[in-house]
Amino acid sequence: AVGWGGVSGLSGKNTEQINPGTVYTFAIGKNVAMPVYEKEAKKEYLTLPVEATDAQIAKGASLFGKNCGPCHTLSANNTGGVIPNLTYSHPDIMGAFHQIVRDGIFLPKGMPKFKGRLSDEDISNIKGYILSSAKKNRESK
Repeated sequence: AVGWGGVSGLSGKNTEQINPGTVYTFAIGKNVAMPVYEKEAKKEYLTLPVEATDAQIAKGASLFGKNCGPCHTLSANNTGGVIPNLTYSHPDIMGAFHQIVRDGIFLPKGMPKFKGRLSDEDISNIKGYILSSAKKNRESK
């Protein structure tokens, strides 16, 4: 088995598609076909409207860098890996953004909660920055 240590390998992809973790073993005289996995759907940028001011987006950028950036990316050149690029999030994720970030509803998936560290205003500013970044990425295609 091979892999990468730490978190850095989880935010990007080194292949077109990430399949479930698999360990291959070999046996003399056996002939078994490799598993077939469904092709990942093409990712699309968020198209929700940006309702934040430039000042709020700037605050969100700073907060994102300190709190979200160590794991997540918003880069137009990276569609994300195990840890998602948030500009490709489903609109429902943005609808539950405060519950995800503040309350930790994705804690079982490894996403920490930021209750007590980020205010609701901070979380809204981060959301505005993500939506603004998605818009910029869409427009730069």
